[in-house]
Amino acid sequence: MPVFKDLEDLINNLIKKEEERLKKIRKEIEKEIKEVEESIGFSREPLYTMRELMDEYEYIIDIPKADLQSLKVDVVKDIMRVECMTKSGGRYFLRIRLPPDIDPGTANIRREKWLIIVTLKKHR
Repeated sequence: MPVFKDLEDLINNLIKKEEERLKKIRKEIEKEIKEVEESIGFSREPLYTMRELMDEYEYIIDIPKADLQSLKVDVVKDIMRVECMTKSGGRYFLRIRLPPDIDPGTANIRREKWLIIVTLKKHR
């Protein structure tokens, strides 16, 4: 029976080495993913909804735990970009194509609880 014992030890040793190699590869992959996320500024896209009112559009954007000092809203032609950091260090980024009848110079931003509301007037 010593041959079987040696064979069993050999197989267990090979399995253990392979598990260690796979753990090392996994750690390297996780490290590379983290580096890529940090280098490209990994961000999440917040949920939002748009309401069309009589003379304006209202965009209601949900950014949990928003740090309002970092809030940036840019409206250029038919694109609105919203960027905000959270108090826990997360980053949200949203890019919305706006309807053609919006006046980009009329953006009004307000906060209600955890929601950010951007109102844009329609062209007259």
